[in-house]
Amino acid sequence: MFSQITTYLQRYIFGCIMLFAFSSCYYYKATTLSGNDDRIKIATLDSLQSANRYLILRNGNDDYYHIQKLQRSDDGKSLMLSLDSVSEVHRYLLNRRALPNKRYRKSKSLQNQVVTEVHVYTAYRQDIKTGEVTLPLESIEKIDVLKHDAKRTVNSHVLSGLGIAAAGAGITILIIFLSIPFD
Repeated sequence: MFSQITTYLQRYIFGCIMLFAFSSCYYYKATTLSGNDDRIKIATLDSLQSANRYLILRNGNDDYYHIQKLQRSDDGKSLMLSLDSVSEVHRYLLNRRALPNKRYRKSKSLQNQVVTEVHVYTAYRQDIKTGEVTLPLESIEKIDVLKHDAKRTVNSHVLSGLGIAAAGAGITILIIFLSIPFD
């Protein structure tokens, strides 16, 4: 009888570990920089480009381009950009209007790239296309820097673990209760 309970317990623990591994979620968050200070915009974009972040220019609602290279103009009022199409790997967020839960899976390469992206938003401009473009700094509405949300991810892991442990304790008690012979 005890060996049977031990076998059930081992299977259950293995099942819990697998369930936890597959139910774990990772979250990202966007730190938004908005405002009219051109020096902050330039400094932010320069530092993000130096950090090898993937810069995406969001031109209106539906157009988006990869910023391969950016340079500040001599007068400091605009940026000279070299734009190209966005890599397939970085289109995960672009194909969705909004992800309210801001969740991604680390195991999927298309989703894992989310935390390396920076989205630069402008109102729609007809002159923005692939190639060399000059973009006035005042047309940049906001800059979203996406990064891993450690706090929310840890909370998700802890709550998942507690839920699985509580279910395990309940099942273990049920197995023990059912294995007791009643005369």
